[in-house]
Amino acid sequence: MEMVITNNYQFPLNSVNYQETMMLEKQLSAAEESDILIFEGHIARGVKITKQNSHMLNQLMVVKEGGPMRKPPQAVLDQTRLLAMELHLGHKLCKVRDPDFLLDIIKKQGTSRSMSWLSELVKNSENSFELL
Repeated sequence: MEMVITNNYQFPLNSVNYQETMMLEKQLSAAEESDILIFEGHIARGVKITKQNSHMLNQLMVVKEGGPMRKPPQAVLDQTRLLAMELHLGHKLCKVRDPDFLLDIIKKQGTSRSMSWLSELVKNSENSFELL
């Protein structure tokens, strides 16, 4: 939701610690890769599965509810960006007040880090004061 509201589709999000997030993502990706190769090996029955011949490695991701944030594949980010633009999801999410997504993001990022995308949001919105 933060990516959609801020119109910033970069990982990690601005509201998190970059170095910690990237280090954790690297660790999780390595463990996940191993698990996926083992899983695919069980399905392939007798075929040695490696990074080079895996069909599932670039299609699967382990997502744990309440777990750490994961880096979505670029195709997912691109599709999310297109849908958000087409459906004006950023503006719609900004209008939600229970919970107040906009205020939550501003609190997480801090006011100085929020100014660039917030000013862009206000500038591009027809009814700017409804968002705030």
